[in-house]
Amino acid sequence: YFFNIVFVVKAFAGQMAKYLPPSHGFDEYFGIPYCHNQCPCPTNSENFLECYNPPGVNVPTLPCPLVNGTTVIQQPVNLTDLTTRYITKASDFISVPDKQPFFLYMAFQHTHAWNFAGPRFWNTSIRGKYGDALSEMDWAIGSIMDTLRDKGDDNNIFALWTSDNGAAWPHRYEHAGSTGLLRCGKGTVFEGGVRVPAIAWWSGMQKERQGSIYTTVLSTLDIFPTFVHMASLNNLNGILYLYLNDVGANMFNNNDKN
Repeated sequence: YFFNIVFVVKAFAGQMAKYLPPSHGFDEYFGIPYCHNQCPCPTNSENFLECYNPPGVNVPTLPCPLVNGTTVIQQPVNLTDLTTRYITKASDFISVPDKQPFFLYMAFQHTHAWNFAGPRFWNTSIRGKYGDALSEMDWAIGSIMDTLRDKGDDNNIFALWTSDNGAAWPHRYEHAGSTGLLRCGKGTVFEGGVRVPAIAWWSGMQKERQGSIYTTVLSTLDIFPTFVHMASLNNLNGILYLYLNDVGANMFNNNDKN
């Protein structure tokens, strides 16, 4: 297979072209090359944003750039319409007629402190600015899923949603989610820091597997070998990787022992 590969939204890679996703196997890239909380407080959001950093954190003074490929197209980036631009980019990529197999990686800015959202979601949640940002991300994911369904090839499209950390702890409760009964949160090795939800969607999965819950302990490092298995890719053109846990062999077949 030859895959079209696109990386949309934040990438902790550095701003120089040689460090951006197009220099590391991605055909396209659109986003901020680091987290938005590493930028000064924006002034273009009618004070919706409330900049917040723990004591001792030094925020750089360089305004966040929005990068398309390796070209800065806006600086400072307007966060109030950023999610809409992300969705447009992702949907345009998905909707190309007769597209060969593709991989879309969406690394949302949401819901990282400080939180932001477009005007459509301002003051719409009882959870405050965090809830508004979460609502916008929910809408964004739904928009992408609608585009995937509209493509009319559901049986051959697999979508996975997960998070990279548990909720921020302990100084950002009003700016982040909750780990519930789990101990501690992001930045710790307790369950609250590393145990996160994951949802897989694939309408082409066997009917008897749909709606099932998979309880084996997994890591985000397992995603790559699992996708390799699902795509039947045996030759990765010399790419060396650690073959961790190929979840696909169990998750998508009837020999799951769980």
